[in-house]
Amino acid sequence: LDLLTRDLESAGFGQGWGATQCALTVSYANGSTAAFPAVSAMQATGASTVPLTAMPLGYPDSSSSIATDLVLISASSLLSSGAIGESSRVTQFGTTQAASGQGAARSTQLPLPLAAQADAALQVGNEVQVRVQMSAASVCYLVPVAQLSPTGKALYLYSKGTGMPSTGYAGYDSALAAQGLRAGITDTELLNATVTDLGASSSENILTAYYIGKVHQLPALWRVHVDEKTGAVLDAQPVAVGAVSLQTRFLVGSTFETWAQVENSSQQGQVQAVNFALVFRTLHPDFAYTAPTSIAVPGFSSFAVPAADTHYHYTVFTSEVDLRNLTWSGT
Repeated sequence: LDLLTRDLESAGFGQGWGATQCALTVSYANGSTAAFPAVSAMQATGASTVPLTAMPLGYPDSSSSIATDLVLISASSLLSSGAIGESSRVTQFGTTQAASGQGAARSTQLPLPLAAQADAALQVGNEVQVRVQMSAASVCYLVPVAQLSPTGKALYLYSKGTGMPSTGYAGYDSALAAQGLRAGITDTELLNATVTDLGASSSENILTAYYIGKVHQLPALWRVHVDEKTGAVLDAQPVAVGAVSLQTRFLVGSTFETWAQVENSSQQGQVQAVNFALVFRTLHPDFAYTAPTSIAVPGFSSFAVPAADTHYHYTVFTSEVDLRNLTWSGT
């Protein structure tokens, strides 16, 4: 509980103050696209596919109807080390005047304002975040800076190369569709994007994830670190054996909402706190005891006790943690 609380207390909503939090991050590495929530909690069950590589849930079994949350926390040095550079809005003077007249979305170049030429920190080899508002969701593309070409009208940023699909931003459409967003980014959306310099290295951009899995056939709360660029799991360890359910609710105003409700109302930057509930069971059965069919979890969904686990004792822990967010005042 202390570990989860500490990580939540260090979490930040919004990459740099004034930025709009991304609902989804997409990137390209090793010849394939990856898409995953940026800072969120998402519903996951034993039968669901988690959009992060090599992260098996294991509990509950795939036939179970028990739902648990996967919590992703952004507490990387992007929020504390000054790694984030300047942000610029894409200039629209030419709208679709991309390299082959094929439109912005299928190009690998973006025109930035003339003022961006004065940003000495923006260099070839850096990575930028291209934040695009698509319908109700803000999607962030992580792309490399392969070339910078100053002109009399704009600073052209090229991302063509091994770090981007050959079809440009349109190459990420299938990854977006797999996460429930409509496929097909438009030129207009891309040319209203905000580009933020993430510096020369993205290896420090790490997500911390918590989820319910198994260890030696026992349910457990796992803590893993995930590369924000590729979605790859860097390390994983069980931190609490006996945990069978993790649930979260996010405070917006005076209402606690699921993360899906927060996303649907585009209130990611207004989250003030997170409530979480953990249900634990004993490691060994007590055949003189029969648990109720449902364990009440105040403020959350009840935990339905699996038929095979009725002779275990259960304990419920709940807590609330304040989060840094864009609505905080200067004090």
